[in-house]
Amino acid sequence: MTGFREDMRDVLRSLDVVVFPSIAPEAFPLTILEAMFLKKTVIASNIGGVKEIVSEGANGVLVEPNHPEQITEKILYLFDHRDVCDRMGEKARERVEQEFSLKIYVQAMEKALREAYRAGRKS
Repeated sequence: MTGFREDMRDVLRSLDVVVFPSIAPEAFPLTILEAMFLKKTVIASNIGGVKEIVSEGANGVLVEPNHPEQITEKILYLFDHRDVCDRMGEKARERVEQEFSLKIYVQAMEKALREAYRAGRKS
């Protein structure tokens, strides 16, 4: 454990894969999006919001919570198959840009606010 870091982007860039072995569901883990934006293949627990971000075998790898042997197996596979790891990293970046970019977020918020405003006016 390194404590607070201001250089996390550099740390993430130095990694081959990012492992997110959470055993408690998280609604929307930003760590995963940050790693995917940097074209890192993510190995993550198949729980909570992770399932909404990581598509098994396409832009990352999902494992069952509390199964470290699955994580080990996936890490070794990706190290032995660098082309697969690189391809997943590329797809990860594409997914973030297409579905989770700031532009997409702002558009979704504008739409939600407009709908809420219209619904309030009808009441």
